[in-house]
Amino acid sequence: QEDSIYIQVLPTFSGCPALEIIKSNIIQAMKNAHSIEHVQVEFITSPPWTSDRITEKGRQNLKKFGISPPSHMKEDGSWHIDCPYCGSTYVTMENIFGPTACRSILYCKSCKNPFEAMKPMSTLL
Repeated sequence: QEDSIYIQVLPTFSGCPALEIIKSNIIQAMKNAHSIEHVQVEFITSPPWTSDRITEKGRQNLKKFGISPPSHMKEDGSWHIDCPYCGSTYVTMENIFGPTACRSILYCKSCKNPFEAMKPMSTLL
């Protein structure tokens, strides 16, 4: 069994204040699950991360957590958000600034739930 591993991670936001926590969690998970003694994690910036990289499984898991995944951004820069609870498009943005740089706070007028939505990140911006 391997006793060392090198992992490259493409973060969603290179300025994220949680990168050291993410790195620590990856190291601990690899040591626990695979009995790997030496784990090196490097954050990379290329190719650029975009919200189009979120898989369908990832989108479903975000919804389960109450976060609306970003819609695919159109060429004109527009996007719409569906409620992660009821799927309604009848939502309003309460605050573009959410608890993290990559999320906004919205309110669903159909089911009356507040929720967070991931901001779309595109190479078009």
